[in-house]
Parts: sequence; C-alpha cells; structure tokens
Amino acid sequence: MGEVGVTYATVVLVAAGGVKPYKWSIQGGALPPGLVLSTGGKTTGKPTTVGNFSFVVRVDDSAGAAAGAPSSIMVFHQLAFVAPSTYTCSGRTGCALNIPYTGGIPGDKPVVKVLSVSNGVISLRSVTGGCQASVATSSPPPGTTTGASGGVMTLSVTFPNSTWCNYSASVMYQLVDRSPCGAGFLCTSSNAATVIFKY
Repeated sequence: MGEVGVTYATVVLVAAGGVKPYKWSIQGGALPPGLVLSTGGKTTGKPTTVGNFSFVVRVDDSAGAAAGAPSSIMVFHQLAFVAPSTYTCSGRTGCALNIPYTGGIPGDKPVVKVLSVSNGVISLRSVTGGCQASVATSSPPPGTTTGASGGVMTLSVTFPNSTWCNYSASVMYQLVDRSPCGAGFLCTSSNAATVIFKY
C-alpha cells in the first residue's frame, strides 16, 4: 500500500534457488507511477497516482532460469475536507450536516475525531426540567452523532432535548484513516472541518 506524495518504504525482494546473482524486473502490468524496481530487487520512490496497480515481478538467475509472481500495490490520497470547511448549526431545531471529503483508503470508514472545542458554553437542564446557569465546556453538544463513509462526514444534533437548554461553541473535526493505515502514512486529514454551534 502507498500514499500519493509519501516516500514508499523500501521493499527488498528475495528469491531462493537458482544461480546467483539474480536480476529483477516487471514482466507484466506496471508499478504505480513514481515507483521503480531496481535490477537488484529494491522498490523505491514516491507514488504520484491513486489506484490499485497489478503487476508481475520476474526474477532471472545467472543460469538463464526465470520465475514470476503476481502482486499489487494500492495507492491512496491523504484525507481532506472539501472547501468550504466551515458550517453552522443554529436556531431552535436540530441540525443535520453532510460534510464532503476526499481521499483516504478506498472503501474505508474514517474515524471522526474532535480536534478542539473553542469558546464552549452550555446550559444544562435541571432535574425539574428548567435551565441551569451557563458554564464553560470543552465538549461538543451532548448527543451529537458523527460518522464518515464514501466521501461524506455526517453530523447530527437533536434539539431541544432533555439534556441541555443552550449551547454555543466552535468545534473542529478531523478524519482518521483506520487500519491498515499506519506508520509512514499520513493517516489524518490534512485540514479540519469547523462546525459553529449556536443554540
């Protein structure tokens, strides 16, 4: 697996049997653009194009024998919210947002992460149903649901509800690719989506 613009972790191919030294090449298909396979069996470079690239790796030994094996490399773009990336939830009704994004591991459902909450103020309901005094908060509105799939992050808030009376804040969200995205990849979105809540 590779990511556009990220240096591909060097892969060294190995073979057994035959007569050394070996010579490696691509027999069919092609490596992702930006990657190269040396005759010594090292794959290096930076992928430049998204896609799933299938190819056959061939190894020739010094006695003229050869063998091949199929392989593939999937290349993806870093996650990013599509501009504009600032949205507003306001009024005295609930809110449902569809926030578009691009990139990420194909078919994956990125995790939605709260990056920060700025100027958060909330008024909770008392046991008698009234509204308590407003206090500072570092959390998004209680009962907020989020998810991400297929290029859309969804966010919904139900208001009014039995938990809180008023809420205001600027909340920044980030997307995070799940496994197999790991060390060496840019697994988080390159930007954040900001939702301004005014209830």
